[in-house]
Amino acid sequence: MAAVAWGRSSTWQAPESCNESYKSLRFVVQRKGEARKGAAISCTTNVQGLIVRATSLGKSLLGATATPSAPPPFYSLKNIMKRKREKRNYVILAILIILLNIAIISIIPFIFKQEKKVETFKVYYKNVTSNTTKVFIPLLAVDENGNGKIVKLFVEAKEGKGSILVNIENIFFWIDTQESIRTAKEVAEKVLNRKINDTDLIYEIESEAKVVGGPSAGAAIAIATIAALMNKTLNPFVAITGTIDENGNIGEVGGIIEKAKAAKDFGIKILLVPKGQSIYYITEQKRECRKFEYLEYCIIRNELKKVEVEKEVGIKVYEVKDIREAMRFFFENV
Repeated sequence: MAAVAWGRSSTWQAPESCNESYKSLRFVVQRKGEARKGAAISCTTNVQGLIVRATSLGKSLLGATATPSAPPPFYSLKNIMKRKREKRNYVILAILIILLNIAIISIIPFIFKQEKKVETFKVYYKNVTSNTTKVFIPLLAVDENGNGKIVKLFVEAKEGKGSILVNIENIFFWIDTQESIRTAKEVAEKVLNRKINDTDLIYEIESEAKVVGGPSAGAAIAIATIAALMNKTLNPFVAITGTIDENGNIGEVGGIIEKAKAAKDFGIKILLVPKGQSIYYITEQKRECRKFEYLEYCIIRNELKKVEVEKEVGIKVYEVKDIREAMRFFFENV
């Protein structure tokens, strides 16, 4: 039984089992202070623990000492610390990658939302030529299914003989809408304090759906007409709904909530409504029941509920009484 004693080493400790790291070591075997060339180290494990033997030319070497010629890579303190640092770096890198992905996922919807709004307002322009001005304003309407819709209105003013021309695309064009255009011209003449006999007005209306009514767009048509004649740019974040009369007064309309929702989806920040229409009341039915032995007695009560358009939809709402008051929201320095 040629058990081998381990030689001392400041950077290495004797293994506790015959593992792969142990088998890969190179040892210097000494006996009585002399190195024994060709000596081999063998390792076995039994109930007594780890047994290491040294043999040379098939003979056991008693009292031999085995010292590794170089610190084993697996048990080296330096390598252990290195692996810990690498593991820590991998964990930090994984956390950074996860945080980066979360940031990208959070930013992407905002980027696409902003791009969509910019695309929406590319249609606002003026000064087509030196003698022509063209402006755009969104008309708020309600379709045949009761949903709020945006109808695009372009108004072009150019040198001419005072004619009114209308170009309609995919929309039912009622007589009341034509009347609103004629009224809008009259209002513009009063605001500008002059007759429009040397300028042609061209109205182009675009819609993807059939819309109901026409008078409720009167105020918006008047604002666009004035802007085209004054060569002014409209505030793209303001919209208006309301009828218009020849004196420029803005009258009540229906479907305020539906129109407000459509305006908000389109990117509008401020909605102008007729006086008294920023708040309205709806009737709600409440049922109260009582039981008397085997009978149930119920009373249905109708109660009025106050609804504020601004809070209901989440868009800023202002009431305006006439066209001049509305112009302050659309134009600068008015």
